[in-house]
Parts: sequence; structure tokens; C-alpha cells
Amino acid sequence: MKLKISVVSITILVTLTIMISQSFAKEYKNTSALSGLKEVGVIFDVTVAKPERLLLRLQLIEETVEGIEKEEVKVKAVVLFRGGASMYMTKSTQLPIKKQIQDQVRKLSRLGYTLEQCAIALRIMGVDPETIIPELTIVGNVYTSIIGYESKNYSLVDMD
Repeated sequence: MKLKISVVSITILVTLTIMISQSFAKEYKNTSALSGLKEVGVIFDVTVAKPERLLLRLQLIEETVEGIEKEEVKVKAVVLFRGGASMYMTKSTQLPIKKQIQDQVRKLSRLGYTLEQCAIALRIMGVDPETIIPELTIVGNVYTSIIGYESKNYSLVDMD
């Protein structure tokens, strides 16, 4: 009797697992939003100070761009760092999460994203610009970058 119950339980568990995994495997699209577009420009304004959230935001940026490109729309992506996010852009990597963050930043750089670090944020936070990882271009003011890119029809995505 116990064996019969176990076999039934395992069968139910396997069936549920397959059903759940298939529902997550479904690919959702943004066809309506992207229809008629050949290329988009997007600015990701990153200010997140909590390292786990920052890493997640950087991964979501990559996923967002990949999703747009899967719909055959070219993406010009700019990632701007300011505020608390600036603290994780320095060369020292004592914290394992900081290394993960910087690995993701390097990946975005390899994928061709434009990466900018705000000099004002560095000055306010007392961070030496010489300590910033080389994948980032230090700019005078990312607000000016936002104004410039938006004037070139880039869309702004606030990454808290």
C-alpha cells in the first residue's frame, strides 16, 4: 500500500513540475509596443545602493535588451551610474557581491553598452575617480547625459 501511494505521489509531483516548468517556459513578447520599430535607444539610470538589488537591476537591464533584440529591434543601450551605485564601481572587490556586480558591468561592456559614471556623484561621495573600473567612462554630470540622450530620442528607464 505504501509503495502504491509513493508511486502515485511521485507521479503527481513529476506531472506538476512539468506543468509549472512549461508555464514558465512560455515566451511572452512586446509585439504591440515594438511594432514598426527597427531601432531603439534606451538610458538606464542606475542609483541603487543595496548590492543585491543593484546586481538584480543590472541583470534585468541585460534581460530587457535581449528581449527587445529577440523581437528583431536593434538596441542602443546606455547605463548611467550615480548615487549609491557609484560605491560598487571602484576597483577594490573585497565583497563577493561587489565582484559579481562588476562582472555584470564588464559583461554589459563586452555586449557593447555605453557605461557612464557621474563625476558629481563621485565628488559628493568622496570617491577618487582613479579608482573607478575602466569599463566606465566618467562624465561631468549624468543629468546632462540624460538630457542629451533624451534629445536624441532615447527613452529613460529609472532603475531606482
